Amino acid sequence: MYQIQEMKFEPVRFSSDKIKISKVDFERLKKSALKAYTQHNLYATVSKKIEGLEKDKEFYKQELQESRRCRAEEYNDFRYELKSLEKENKRLNLEIKKVNEILAPSNMNISALSVLTPAGIVSILESTMYQGENYTTSFDELLIKKSQEKGIELHELESVDFQLDLLNNLYTWDDVKATISTVADSTKKEETIKYLKDTFNAYVDGNIEFLEEDVANMKKEVPEFYDALVTQRNIKMAENIDKLVEDGKNHTIAVGCKHFIGEDSVLKELEKRGYTINRL
Repeated sequence: MYQIQEMKFEPVRFSSDKIKISKVDFERLKKSALKAYTQHNLYATVSKKIEGLEKDKEFYKQELQESRRCRAEEYNDFRYELKSLEKENKRLNLEIKKVNEILAPSNMNISALSVLTPAGIVSILESTMYQGENYTTSFDELLIKKSQEKGIELHELESVDFQLDLLNNLYTWDDVKATISTVADSTKKEETIKYLKDTFNAYVDGNIEFLEEDVANMKKEVPEFYDALVTQRNIKMAENIDKLVEDGKNHTIAVGCKHFIGEDSVLKELEKRGYTINRL
């Protein structure tokens, strides 16, 4: 185009080796060349535009396919989640039915448990399991009652609040489920009641070997539970006993029998503090 524009200033007549054209033909030629150039640029622009549109088309096609794939996955996930919820709802309904059946002899239903912690629910469920076994009164309660009748001064090695907080921190809803499973299963229930009877008889008969084995199994099978319920409590109780006898008086100390048993017992902790232990 630059050459064409320059040509208009050249003379109409050219040297002998060039073709002579009239000014009118030259203008026609120039217009024709400009038109061709413009058309060529337009074609190139349109071609690039079409090429860009094709790329956009392919991009959005892939985006659409990916979107459909994602929606299909989301739908499948939703269906799976829905089926899982349906199964969970069915399982919960069965659990509620079991609990109501367990509580029925005590004239209770599951609504009575709604305000309780897992530890409280486990306690109630276990109490229903022991109904008829004559284990409704604890030895602690019996000692407290007899001491009060005789005017004996009582001191707590552990407060009730401490014990409740401990149990509330230890027991979870998994423990509630496990207890429901035990109480609802006649075989498991019988095994649990037998274990309670064997433990009671071992205490009455002074069968230390049985109790030692039981404590050792607990330490091996549930070490974290054992540490919280046994070891740490025994350390604290030994500390409290040590403080209690500072008044120089004679004291009778009563704790659960398994706190006297094993390598982490209250007795071992007292020996560490210089006490001499004699079994009567």
